[in-house]
Amino acid sequence: MNQTLAEQANRSFNLTSPALRGERRSGAVKRAPQVNSNPLACVKKVLMKILICFIMLSVSAIAQENGAPEYSTPEETLKSYFAALQKGDTAALWKCFEVDEKRYNISGPMAVSNYRIVTKTVFSKQKLKGSKFPLVGDVELLVDYKLVKQTFSVLLYLRKHGREWKIVDEISPTPDQ
Repeated sequence: MNQTLAEQANRSFNLTSPALRGERRSGAVKRAPQVNSNPLACVKKVLMKILICFIMLSVSAIAQENGAPEYSTPEETLKSYFAALQKGDTAALWKCFEVDEKRYNISGPMAVSNYRIVTKTVFSKQKLKGSKFPLVGDVELLVDYKLVKQTFSVLLYLRKHGREWKIVDEISPTPDQ
């Protein structure tokens, strides 16, 4: 009972606890978030983030242009092929082929109403069995399309060149096939 007034105050307010003295126990001590007192540094950080976002969007746009999205898959090349036929755009049709196929000259828009892929075959070593054409990785599409009121078929072989799929060969099956 001979405690001093200071000892009584320490006990009643628990000022001697390790947490209040700044000592760590097994867990981490929570700290107040640091506030940057330099507003110029904050503005620089925000501008840097905006610049990074702008660069990433620009790179993405350039990659799409270079990848020619209309030829990025066999199906997209097929879509471009039929769009060129519908518009009567000979130059666009030539771009669908591996080499600019100058054998086609379209006199005007064709009345191709719709098309559908009947079969799609991706060639592997097992499917080729020593054949020189098509190559491993080539894609064969059998496509039915309507021209005016008649249905026609076309067999297209596509090959990937860089990031683009191009038509390598086109065969219009006869009614016997």
